[in-house]
Amino acid sequence: VNGDPQQSALFINGELAIKRGDVAPGGGTLLSIGTVRVSRDGAVAVTYFVEDPLSPSNVLTRLQIDATAVLEEGDTVDFPVLGVSGTLTEIFGFDYDAPMLSASVVVAQPGGPAVRLLFTARVTGDTLDVLSGIVEGDPVPGAGAGAIYTIPGSDIQTLDQAGACHAFRFADGGQLEHGVYGFGQAVAAHAQPGPAPNSQWNFDRPAAVRINASNQVLTSGQLTLSSGADRGVVYLDGTPIAVEGGGLNGVLGGIVGDFHSAPIALGEDGTPFFSVPLTTPGTQLLMAGDEILLRTGATGTQVAGTTLNSLFATVQGPSFDVTPDGRTIIQRSRLTTGESAILLVERGVGDPVTCAAEPNSTGMTGRLDAAGSRFLFVNDLSIVASQLPQDSFGYLNVSDSSTFVAMPGGSSGNLCIGPTVGRFVGQVQSSGSAGEITTTVDLLSIPQPTGFVASDPGDTWYYQLWHRDASPAGATSNFTEALSVTVQ
Repeated sequence: VNGDPQQSALFINGELAIKRGDVAPGGGTLLSIGTVRVSRDGAVAVTYFVEDPLSPSNVLTRLQIDATAVLEEGDTVDFPVLGVSGTLTEIFGFDYDAPMLSASVVVAQPGGPAVRLLFTARVTGDTLDVLSGIVEGDPVPGAGAGAIYTIPGSDIQTLDQAGACHAFRFADGGQLEHGVYGFGQAVAAHAQPGPAPNSQWNFDRPAAVRINASNQVLTSGQLTLSSGADRGVVYLDGTPIAVEGGGLNGVLGGIVGDFHSAPIALGEDGTPFFSVPLTTPGTQLLMAGDEILLRTGATGTQVAGTTLNSLFATVQGPSFDVTPDGRTIIQRSRLTTGESAILLVERGVGDPVTCAAEPNSTGMTGRLDAAGSRFLFVNDLSIVASQLPQDSFGYLNVSDSSTFVAMPGGSSGNLCIGPTVGRFVGQVQSSGSAGEITTTVDLLSIPQPTGFVASDPGDTWYYQLWHRDASPAGATSNFTEALSVTVQ
């Protein structure tokens, strides 16, 4: 920030919220910013590293949800359901999705040893109601006989009242090994049977796990195959999604390169998201199932006039995050210029409106697609009409609701938006030889019959293009299919 490469700062919706040197919420000078999570209700949870107001030479970690500090090193905590109480001495990972918080912490017990643990709690204001968890020294079901829970990882996903899934370490015969935890047990652990025939997990380094509301499990780590070969893999419920040395659905000729544990996420609809390298030098992919979202290398995704150089696909730990609906992705990246960048990737900017469109003189119905972004702070939305008659004039219409009016005013098509309709009459265009019309939408200036209005997050606008057409009976007009876009 401001030319200082050491400056930690938090931006929310493109606006600077706080930076190093500011007074942190709850007091103390902000030294650095740790993990940031955004709940589905819009609440922002952050770990801050601050100077201790009582002893500036000490650094405290504080977990803040919006304006409320819910945990701070030095707090006295009592977790009866886990049999642990004492002084909180460390916070090293968390996830938050209101009202549920899961965190990995260290607690110094009076007259006893400090213990590491992971808990899941319901948050009300600054009060935690701890519902479940696992404590250092507990046995770990599913990790083998004698496996003892030792160290919770910082890569955590809260799972409502079911607890959390997370990476962890466990002691087995005096050795510290890695596993991934969920549903109250190890869902995969070092030296335990793997999903391929006669295979076993080889977690000599941290693995990764994600679970969705349908209890589907996405796991990434290293697998030792029946041949004895070790391969980095991504598996969804026992089905291979990506295997080192193998191909990828949707990637012509692409062979997965060397990796140990891929960054992963799992949509509520079961779409697996993962980032892996290819054997082609310099090529990394961010995938949503068999859809390429981002690509590095010579044929990589273009960003700000240059090409993506790295997606950190081979770096341990998360390099991207995905909203539960799988439509919005934030990706950490590096450009070929050497600059770091955080990318906003959107899938399915618009949604189809259930309303029958009539074929135009091409024999096809006019198609409508949304391009750009749904986000108000980005304000870069375009509506693209295609499959139109060539050299046909038309313009886009917009409403805050949908309807159905068959063949209004003698048109050959159906009106699917309204009854209140605004018109982009300043962008009347010809479809040209391509049969397409693209309309730029300013989300801060949507035309309506009474004038222009600004959108707010949560507003849904319905779009449909009207265009001139021809029929055996002579000149006519028609409408494309309709599309809605919900502003974020």
